[in-house]
Amino acid sequence: MYFLAVLILAALACNLPDSENPAPGEPAPTGFPMSTQIPATSPPGAIEPLPETISPDPTPEIELVCNWYLNSVTPALGTGGGAPGMSADFEGAWVGTRFTHNGNFGCEEQTYVTAHEWNGLFEFLRPGLDQTFSVSLTWRLEGTSECTSLSTGAVTAITIASQTVEIRQSQIILSSEPDGDLTNSGKIKIPSGSQEGEILTASVHASSGSLGGTIAYEYVYGCETP
Repeated sequence: MYFLAVLILAALACNLPDSENPAPGEPAPTGFPMSTQIPATSPPGAIEPLPETISPDPTPEIELVCNWYLNSVTPALGTGGGAPGMSADFEGAWVGTRFTHNGNFGCEEQTYVTAHEWNGLFEFLRPGLDQTFSVSLTWRLEGTSECTSLSTGAVTAITIASQTVEIRQSQIILSSEPDGDLTNSGKIKIPSGSQEGEILTASVHASSGSLGGTIAYEYVYGCETP
């Protein structure tokens, strides 16, 4: 009997299902997960990536304003060799001349007067700008037109970098034209500068005959922050 019981228990054990390794095609036992998901972690000693940083804006470039700045004004005027009755005066943007001469037979002395004016030569000139300049020429006879035989010419002109704006009367016959008033205007392109300290000269010619002359305006190139 004992031997028979052992054989029955052994047979029952062989028919029990294998919970660890189910037969092919059989579903896994319920209630037991096939695998357990473990969260990924960095291995010991790994370098963690740095958080993303925002680069600061680059330092903006400082914009410079460059101009020709007036440095000096130098007149060079002539007075006909210093003869009596001849004069030339300069003030601001104006040159005046006077020429006193003997009148025709039986007349008193006659005086021929001119005035030369200009505009546009300011305290600074802007490089590259087409700037407008104006000039004027006025003359008159202080006396009697029939009493003078004087004939002369007069001019007022501004020149910058070989560009000129002028008003000119090549021949003035005072006996027939004792008074006159002329004006003119035009554009001159102001040249660009290449380096600070560079010199630009603007010349004004204001004369009548041997009276008057040239005024030199010296400009220096410079830059500054606005």
